[in-house]
Amino acid sequence: MFTVLFCGNAAGGYLPPFVVYKAKFLNSNWVTGGPPGTMYTTTKSGWIENTVFEEWMINGFIPHVENKPKPVVLFFDGHLTAKSIMAAKEANIKAICLPTHTSGALQPLDVSVFKPMKSKWRKILNEFFRESDMSNVKKEHFPVLLKKVMKYMKEHPGHLTNGFDKAGLCPLNRDMVPGAKVMLTETVKPIDDDSCSSVESSTDDKKNCRNQE
Repeated sequence: MFTVLFCGNAAGGYLPPFVVYKAKFLNSNWVTGGPPGTMYTTTKSGWIENTVFEEWMINGFIPHVENKPKPVVLFFDGHLTAKSIMAAKEANIKAICLPTHTSGALQPLDVSVFKPMKSKWRKILNEFFRESDMSNVKKEHFPVLLKKVMKYMKEHPGHLTNGFDKAGLCPLNRDMVPGAKVMLTETVKPIDDDSCSSVESSTDDKKNCRNQE
């Protein structure tokens, strides 16, 4: 089982992915041939856990945006820890967690990237199965296949920029998403409360918006 954390910005660029394998230990031949800069780790479940997101924030995202104009706005859905909050604040990163059940309308990757990406992924898998005469993908084969799909994503930056646009995040436009698509069932609290539904202030400046990840 594999889980991949993807991150991209409003200019259509992508960070190296973060791969999570279901295993106790990380084997060296599971990390060969993937996209340059890819991070790899393991968890018991194969899913992204709080500590995994923390590792990505501190060792992946923050170094990537170190030399970008600040503040940088990070929209995300999922995991957050006190350590990652503090690291983001110290790096002048405004971390905004999307409210529960709104990813389909507000998460740019969900809005317009994953559908064409999955279509391309199926073609890559079909080609791999045909050429290798295998019926599944082993961990040692995954990085090379991931590299192919990342190449496709980078060759089509419009998918990502369109996602930010349709989600109303960049350019900032609250009228882009109909209210019926976003039914908030909880109170949005300041990020200091260490809540996944937390929100801290973001910028609507077009130039700074291009540094959103």
